[in-house]
Amino acid sequence: FQPPDFAKRGFDLALQFSAARNASLAETPIAPMDWVVCAAPSLLIREGRPTAPADLARFPCLLHESALPNDRLWRFEGQRGPVTVKVSGTFSSNSALALRKAALAGLGAALLPRYVVADDIASGNLAPLFPRYRVAARPLIAVYPRAPETPLKVKAFIAFLTEWITSREVNLTSSRMPSSAGAI
Repeated sequence: FQPPDFAKRGFDLALQFSAARNASLAETPIAPMDWVVCAAPSLLIREGRPTAPADLARFPCLLHESALPNDRLWRFEGQRGPVTVKVSGTFSSNSALALRKAALAGLGAALLPRYVVADDIASGNLAPLFPRYRVAARPLIAVYPRAPETPLKVKAFIAFLTEWITSREVNLTSSRMPSSAGAI
């Protein structure tokens, strides 16, 4: 669904990785989230392993729908400066979990929040690409209907989630993550 649809459906807030750009909605940043480009080993065997971000222009990729205004432009920071690559693919979704499943099935390379794929990378079911390049962190944002006073339950959930994410170091890889960490 698209904001502000969530309010019409009776939800108090939505979590997303992009600004709402809607005057009827308020936003609160929760935490910066690390992202990683990864692919299934089966895809890398079938298509060949890309050696540099520019190779993604000719590689099947899985695309976020409406994540960012330029969600088909993947940006990397390397030793020689920034690199931007326009990617394409035949599968897109507004769900990181759906994109993860598509990546596991070998449908394409995916740019996903690290916490979504940390266990898959640790187990070898997904392989991170371009270890010498970094993808900029994106903020996880709580979006909720603008009101003269934010409801207490929304404030409480935002405070809880901010503390929960911060205390669990969700941006670490699975093997380095504290054993008490759960998935979000």
